[in-house]
Order: sequence, then structure tokens, then C-alpha cells
Amino acid sequence: MVVGIIGATGLVGQTLVSILSDSLLPIELRFLTASQRSVGKKIPFRNTLYTIDDTTEDSLSSFCDVVFITASSDVSHHWQSFLLKKHRWVIDLSSAFRLDHSVPLLVPDVNANAITRESGWISNPNCSTIQLVKALFPIHRRWGVQKVIVSTYQSVSGMGQNGIDRLSQEEKGHTAQNAIPLHHTVCPWIGNGSYERMSEEESKMIQETRKILENPILPIYPTAVRVPVPISHCESVYLETDREFRLDSVQALWRHTPGIVLSESPGLPSQAAGTNDVLISRIRSLSPNTLQCWVVADNIRVGSAWNAYQILECLAEKGLTG
Repeated sequence: MVVGIIGATGLVGQTLVSILSDSLLPIELRFLTASQRSVGKKIPFRNTLYTIDDTTEDSLSSFCDVVFITASSDVSHHWQSFLLKKHRWVIDLSSAFRLDHSVPLLVPDVNANAITRESGWISNPNCSTIQLVKALFPIHRRWGVQKVIVSTYQSVSGMGQNGIDRLSQEEKGHTAQNAIPLHHTVCPWIGNGSYERMSEEESKMIQETRKILENPILPIYPTAVRVPVPISHCESVYLETDREFRLDSVQALWRHTPGIVLSESPGLPSQAAGTNDVLISRIRSLSPNTLQCWVVADNIRVGSAWNAYQILECLAEKGLTG
């Protein structure tokens, strides 16, 4: 299986390279590219050092079974037509085409059936969406979810390496000009634009969750908050179901769901960091149709690179690569 990565030097890109390197799949790395400022850097993959190339037509021309894009949505828009002509599959980790009706928005544990042989381009969802739907889907499938209220507590690594570096500098007393502080505060606004009724992050969670769960009118009420934590996103989730359930049945269902780990103690960001699991704790119910819980996951792995790798595994299992 021949693979290429665009945006290989970013936080998610490097994590993806590491995951692919540890994989048991027969992966041949064809190219690693990034922006001009990263050209010439070396990245290890299976005991070999690969040199980062500039992202150009020449560097992207050699055929790959799968190309990953771990860069901005502008990069995805710019290269979409070229990549579809040259390669079999593109797994796009940006937000560029997530809501395009012709593009599968995939969380393999939830909606692997969305892939068809004609798909070509597959979008990886937003980090906060992925851990939410992983928790919701088993409940939705068994009892039907009719309403979701979710508050996120999102780490600074959601901003990439720049967020981690900024937090570190602010902890040392160096503040960035014209930027909302990260240290010693929480900010209930994530995304670009003016402070309107809904932030960019909140809008993504609503639209992407509806698309993945195939319910275009599912009521979802998110509040997305940035917190001064290096890695892992946390979510306080309240949901209402169509049918009544028993709390022990919910716990048993989650306990037997791959990728979900139940915790007796409150799940902490540090416990999820570096793992591929969604940690669920503080499970409680005030009535037979309402459920509350605390959901934690490593946003770089579960919320991005690991999900993208699971898409690759899904393609391989369906015999759609190589």
C-alpha cells in the first residue's frame, strides 16, 4: 500500500507518520510534503529518514493508493482536482469538504458504510465531533438520541503546535499581542469571525454530527470553550433518548464498544493523552430518558490522526487499496 502525506511536519502530520510507522499494514511511504519553511527537514519512518519536500505538482505526482492531507482547508481546495486525477484515495483532515454531500464524512466505528468504490475523497471530522459521536452512536443505535446538549473544554493543541507554544510562553510571562490569552483563563469562543450567536467550532459540531448520524434535524446545542490544557479535549454531555433505558444497560453497552473505556473516577485530560481511547466517566441519569456523562479523548490522536488511520484500515479491509 503506497501512501503520501501533505502537511507532514505539523502536530497531526507527525503523529500520523508515527501511527503509520507502528502499523502492521504493508505501507510504503511515497512522499512527505509541507510548506516551504519545512523543506529539507527529516522525519523518521520505520528506521529510515525521509526528507520533506515542498508541496508542488512534481512532488505530488507519483501514484499513491492513499494521500493524507493534514494541512489547512486552503491546501485541500487548491489540490483537490489534481490529487483526484493522480491518486486513488484522499483522506482529508481539514474542514474543506466535510459538509459536501458527495464526500463521506467518516468515523469508521460509526459509519464505515458511507464509503463506496466511487468515493475517492474522504473527509475526517472535527476533533470534538469525533469523540462526541463515538460516545453517542451506541446509544443512538439502541435507544435513539433525540436531543444533545454538549459543553466542550478544548485543549490548546486544537490550535496546533502554535497553541502549545503560546501556552508555554504565556506560562513564562510572555503574552502574544492582539490575541486572547490562553493561560489563567478559559475562552468560550473557538474559531474565526466575529462573536456572533454561534462560533465556528459549535457550528461544525452541529452540522457534522447530524451528517455522521444521518439525522439532519437532530437538536444539538453546543458551547465550545478553550481551556489552558496542552492536550486532550473534554466534553460534558447531556442527552435525551427516544426510548427508556436502564443505566446499567448503557454502561454495559459502552463497556463492550471498541475504542471506549469506562472510568470509575472522573476522566482527566492527562489520562487520555497518548491513547486511542475515548474515556467516559461520571455517567448518571435523572430519568429513564436522560443521560449525562463526561467524555475525554486525545484530540490529536482520537480526534484526528488515529481516526484518519482507521479510515485507511477500513479501505484496506474493504479491499479498496493496493
